[in-house]
Amino acid sequence: MNSPDAPDAFEALVRRCPPPADPPSPTEWGATETTLGFRLPGDYKRLCDTYGPDVNAIRAWAHANRYDVPPRGRLPAQARAAWERGHPDG
Repeated sequence: MNSPDAPDAFEALVRRCPPPADPPSPTEWGATETTLGFRLPGDYKRLCDTYGPDVNAIRAWAHANRYDVPPRGRLPAQARAAWERGHPDG
């Protein structure tokens, strides 16, 4: 366990790799978790909220919007393009 004076791992990450200057749009975690059928860990959501969505968030959005998305591998170009049109800030 860290001492009260020791920074947590997330704070250390932010110091070493600063997040984007323009904060990402907030993620609709309730809708995302409903689509996935389970709750995501808080540290994962904190990471996405700080640095922006990752491919898994985009995959969940594409699935919820009825794009044919494989569970692994490359996202179809149509799904990625639709995400980018709907989320111009990342």
